[in-house]
Amino acid sequence: MKPVPFAEYLARQQSSSVVETAPSLPWPPPRKRTADEQAARVSPLLRRKEPAPDVVADEPRTTAAAASPKLEQSMLKAFEEGREAARREWAEERARLESSRTLEFARERAKWQQEEGQRLVEAHRAAIADFETRCAQAVANILKPFLTQAVIARVTDSLVQNIEVLFSSRRRSLFEISGPQDLLDALKEKFADQQASIAYSLSDGLDVRVRVDDTVIETQLGAWMQALGALPADPEAPAEKPPARRRSRARSQDASQDVTQIAGSAPGE
Repeated sequence: MKPVPFAEYLARQQSSSVVETAPSLPWPPPRKRTADEQAARVSPLLRRKEPAPDVVADEPRTTAAAASPKLEQSMLKAFEEGREAARREWAEERARLESSRTLEFARERAKWQQEEGQRLVEAHRAAIADFETRCAQAVANILKPFLTQAVIARVTDSLVQNIEVLFSSRRRSLFEISGPQDLLDALKEKFADQQASIAYSLSDGLDVRVRVDDTVIETQLGAWMQALGALPADPEAPAEKPPARRRSRARSQDASQDVTQIAGSAPGE
C-alpha cells in the first residue's frame, strides 16, 4: 500500500462528498408576452436608451516627420499666395477709400468756395454802396450852402433880366412883386433906377412872384432847394411840379409877345 499525503487525501474526500445538483426551474414557468403587452408596460415617462453609435477607431495621424517635403512646400506656397492676395485687396480698398475721400473733400470745398464767394460779393457790394452813400451825403452837406447861394443868385439874375424886358415894353403898368424879405431887398436894389411903378409885398415861402397886367412870372426856388436837400419835401405838393409857371391872358398878338420866359430852369434840365 502506497502512502498518500494527508492533504491530498482530504481533497479527495471533499470532492467525493459534493453532489452535483441541477439548477432549479421557476414555477410556474413564465409566459411569453405579446408585442402589445410589452408596449403597454413601457411607461412614456421613461427615457428610451438610444443605441450607442458605432465608434470608428481613429486613423493613425501622420506626424510632421512623416509629411513629405513637397506637401510642406505646397502649404507654404498657398499661405504666401493668400497673404499676398489679402495685401492686394487691402491696398485696393485703401486706394478706393482715399479716392472717395479726395472727391468728397473737393466737392465740399467747391461748395464752400461758391457760398463764401457769394456772401463776400454781397457784403462788398453792400459796403461799397454804403460808402458811396456816405461820401455823397458828406459832399452834399459840404456843397449845400454854396449851391444854395449859387441857385438863388442864378434865379435872381434871370428874374431881373426878364423883368427889365417887361419894363421896356410896359412902362405905364404896375409891377406887383411878392416874395421873401431878402430877395425883395435884392430886387429893390436892382430896380432902384427904374421909372416903372413897382409895389413890393412880403409873402411866405422862397418863391418870387411878379404880376404885370395879365402876365405872371413866378420862380421855383422851393423846388431847387428840395432837389438840393435844403428843404424837406412837401407832402401836399404834386408829384411833379414845374420849376416855373407862366400865365398870360393876352387877347391880342402884341400882348402875347410881351409874355417872357420864366426865370430859372427845372432842377433836372
